[in-house]
Amino acid sequence: MFQICCKLFVWCGVSGLVVALVPAYNEEHYVASVLVRLREYVDRVIVCDDGSVDLTGEIAEAMGAVVVRHGRNMDDVYIYRSTILLCGGGA
Repeated sequence: MFQICCKLFVWCGVSGLVVALVPAYNEEHYVASVLVRLREYVDRVIVCDDGSVDLTGEIAEAMGAVVVRHGRNMDDVYIYRSTILLCGGGA
């Protein structure tokens, strides 16, 4: 089942970029197609590989996304905190 989605677009004031923050957990079958579609609308994609045990993170990196990895599946608050920090969005 297709579960991966872009939950938040962030405008990074420091760099002026539009960034998509994409939480992903065991989505190796879908992450590439999602990233291809997102590239049409954003300057950068940050994927939070939230404890996946498949190739989600590796595929996202190969597609040019910045990947944040969590050692285990975590709550949405941690996902957004760890990705927004990359945008200079503070804690």
